Amino acid sequence: MLNGSVVECIPMDGSGIARIDLFSPEGDPFRYEANDTISGNLSGVLFKSPDIMPLNFTEETGTNCFFNYTLFSSIYPVDSGIEIITFEGATPGDYQKFGEIATLNNYAGIDGYAYTIQFFGQDQDTGKKATLICAVGSDWVKNYGWGDNGTLEINSTPIGAKVYVDSVFRGYSPITVGSLAPGLHNVTLTLTGYDSEDRIMEVKDERDSIHLMRIGDDGVGEVLRTTFLYHDPVRNLDIFKAESPNGFSTFALVSLYKSGNPFQMIYLYLQNHLRPSGGGYTASVGSAADTSASLVPTMAAGNNGETGDLEKAPGTGIKQEITPAPEVSEDSGFGSADTRQEINTPSMIPVLVQSPIIFVRNLALVSCVVLVAFILYLRWGRPEEEE
Repeated sequence: MLNGSVVECIPMDGSGIARIDLFSPEGDPFRYEANDTISGNLSGVLFKSPDIMPLNFTEETGTNCFFNYTLFSSIYPVDSGIEIITFEGATPGDYQKFGEIATLNNYAGIDGYAYTIQFFGQDQDTGKKATLICAVGSDWVKNYGWGDNGTLEINSTPIGAKVYVDSVFRGYSPITVGSLAPGLHNVTLTLTGYDSEDRIMEVKDERDSIHLMRIGDDGVGEVLRTTFLYHDPVRNLDIFKAESPNGFSTFALVSLYKSGNPFQMIYLYLQNHLRPSGGGYTASVGSAADTSASLVPTMAAGNNGETGDLEKAPGTGIKQEITPAPEVSEDSGFGSADTRQEINTPSMIPVLVQSPIIFVRNLALVSCVVLVAFILYLRWGRPEEEE
C-alpha cells in the first residue's frame, strides 16, 4: 500500500512480523511505475512484531504475559532475521551484570526480575532504534514494585495535629492514611496555637519503579525508563513501554529501588516544618517583656464578646494574656463615657524597659553639660571678682 512517502507491507503468516513500513527521504516520495511497481529511494525501515506470549510463566509473573517490539533500521537488512529467546527471571551471569548496571545508575538494587528477552541475528552497527511494549502480571508489580502502596505516614511535632488529606479530615497525627490513589495530594495539618501547614505530598506508584534494563553486545549496560500505558483488568496485566536508542540486545523487565524509606522522608519533612520557633512563656501587656520578640497579640472573643486569653502568636511561641482594666463608675470622676470606654479597652503596647547602656549615655551627656557650664562660670566670673 502506498501512502505518500510510506509503503506499508503485510508479510505472510508465520513470518513473525506483523507489518513492515518503508520510508522514503523527505521531499522524494515513492512513485508508481508500470505493472504496479513502486520505485524510489529508501531512508528507513520499520518492523512491527505481533504480540509474543512466552510459555510456562508462573501466575505471579503472569501466565498470559506478552511483549511486542518495533525496530527502526536505517537500511533494509537483506537476508537476515531475528531470533528471540524469552525466559522468566534472569541467568546468574545476567544477575551480576544487571546489578552492576543498577549501581552505576544510582539505584540501590534490583528488587525483582520478571523476565528476560534476548534478541539475536541483528547487526547492531546500522543505526537501529527499538521500542518494546512489555506486559507483566499486576500481582508481580504490587509485590516487587517500590512505592508507597497507596499510603502516607504523617507525623508532627507536637503530636495531635488535625490531619486533612485533600480537604478530608483523616484523624490526628501521628497517623497512616491509606487507600490513596497514586499522584499528588494536598496535606493540611492544624493545631490550636500554631500556624497551619499545607504541603503537597506524592503517593508513589509501584509502577514507577518498573524499568527495562539492557546489556549491549559490547557489554555496556543501561537503564531504560518505562512509561506505564494501561492496566488490563481482564487479564490482570500492567503494560509498559520503553525506548531503546541502541537497538536490540538482552533486556530484563525489573523492579529497581533506591535507598531510604518514603514513609520516613515524609515524617521528617513534616516534623521540621511544624516545630514552633520560640520558647513558651507568658507575657502580660503592661509588664516588662523582651522587646526582641515581635509581640502581635491576637485577641479571642468569648461567648459574650468579652476578651479572654490570647492564642499563641504564629511563629513566636508566646502566649499573651490580656487583663482588662477595672471598670470605672460614673461617680469616680475619671471622665465621660468615651473616656471610660478607652479605659476598659486593654492597651496593646508593651512597656519598654530602658537599657542600662542608654541610661549611662544620658548620664554622661548631662555631666558634660554641667562641666561646660561650670568652666564658663569660672571664666567669666573671675574679672568681676577682681573689680
